[in-house]
Amino acid sequence: MSKKYILINLNQGESKEARQERVKEQTRWIIFAIFALVFVLLNGSIIWINQGYNKVIDQKNTEIATVNKQLIELRSQGKNISKFDIQSLAKIEENRFMWARIMEVLGNLTPEDIAITGLTYKFKKWTINGVATIYEDMKDFDIVNNYVNKLRSNKELSRNFSRIKFTEYSRGQFRGQGIIMFAVVAELKSTPTKLKVNK
Repeated sequence: MSKKYILINLNQGESKEARQERVKEQTRWIIFAIFALVFVLLNGSIIWINQGYNKVIDQKNTEIATVNKQLIELRSQGKNISKFDIQSLAKIEENRFMWARIMEVLGNLTPEDIAITGLTYKFKKWTINGVATIYEDMKDFDIVNNYVNKLRSNKELSRNFSRIKFTEYSRGQFRGQGIIMFAVVAELKSTPTKLKVNK
């Protein structure tokens, strides 16, 4: 009677189930590695941003300290201002002449038929150059004289100018219209009064 043998190949490859399990395990490790890398990168970026903020905060603190130091120095310098300096400053403020207000007053006093063509100030004399329209029923002198009297009668101008007078005038023509070219000189007082602004 002959014997039958069963041959088993011990070198055969891994089974399909084993391969699938191995692939799943590798996939899990890859996913874990990706998450770990993302976590490390996020933490690194947060640390880098925080370092940037810390640098900005340190810089601002340094600037604040510098400003505080300068303020302390200014306060200490302020205590060293002499009485003479204070009196000089008060004198400058007292004698300050408000030209803007003077121009406003001049503009309000100048009628529509008179145009200011120039303003000069030299040696405490304020010269107003202007042009006026000639009317048949008025003399040349009266036109300029009325304007000068209007300037003289203004309280603000009379407080600051000792004399207001016209020094010259001449006739002319402009586009067929007769005109007078004149100059008015106002002499500034030695101690002008501070002008009040009307509100």
